[in-house]
Amino acid sequence: MDSWLIYTLFALLCLLLELFFPVFYFFPIGLSFALTALFSLVFKDPVAQLVFLSFVTLGFFFWCQKYLRPMFNKNKIKTNSASLIGKEAKVMTAISPQSPGYVKVYGDEWKAYSKEQSFQVGTIVKVITLTGNSVVIEAISHEPQENSPK
Repeated sequence: MDSWLIYTLFALLCLLLELFFPVFYFFPIGLSFALTALFSLVFKDPVAQLVFLSFVTLGFFFWCQKYLRPMFNKNKIKTNSASLIGKEAKVMTAISPQSPGYVKVYGDEWKAYSKEQSFQVGTIVKVITLTGNSVVIEAISHEPQENSPK
């Protein structure tokens, strides 16, 4: 059996596997086998074909992981603690820059830190980031700023 035919069969197998398991691992390998099949029509040396296959596979793999995969993962839904960022929370214990306290988000209490302001119990604040098992909060400004024109 000719080497180009073997490479073509592996290319089709990898691309078929990518259809059933869309993880972007089989796709670059399948493309590499397809290009190596074309390469093997011109260059008959098996060592040159394997070297070409190796370099093309590495190149396609990194290209797909860096550029192609993020195009398909744009609208990922945030879950677990990542979904807390930007949400409003209610202060359960007093919080100041010197002493952390607790806030309640979605019915769960989280240890909270404030970088600049102090907050009293009952204040509604906004979660700006996560640090480990704690959240960092800031004030929500619903009222117009003092320097804004009236």
